[in-house]
Amino acid sequence: MVDDLETWTPTPRPVSVAGERLEILPIRAKNLARFARAAAPIQTQLMAGDLQAALALHGDRVIELAAIGAERDPDWVGELYPDELLKLAGVVVEVNADFFARRVLPAARAAAQAITEAVRKASPGDTSSPGSPDAEDTVSRTRSN
Repeated sequence: MVDDLETWTPTPRPVSVAGERLEILPIRAKNLARFARAAAPIQTQLMAGDLQAALALHGDRVIELAAIGAERDPDWVGELYPDELLKLAGVVVEVNADFFARRVLPAARAAAQAITEAVRKASPGDTSSPGSPDAEDTVSRTRSN
């Protein structure tokens, strides 16, 4: 029951960095595109759980990802020591991975299924429409007979 409640109402995950206690929540929809752009170049390292490699390859992306997830200014995050950056980024990635697995992916699957079903119901039988090559062939054959 508690697990179900947390699925719908995310609990902040506390993390202390640079003498401050931050409460990390899953990212909001308005930050999704920025978060995805920051994560894209380091996706392989994130999936492997290798934040050190991500930091070595694209430190700016790790900083951006942590800043978005912590709702802090990237300049503030960039001033953290590497161990604190890794700690913060780790919590941000963990919180959001869990959130995506529990809420976003099931919602996306349900939406895709609903759209597929709606399209299927809206176009029963013949799927050719006026102006499509199949419809034009039918019209041409009808006229030539």
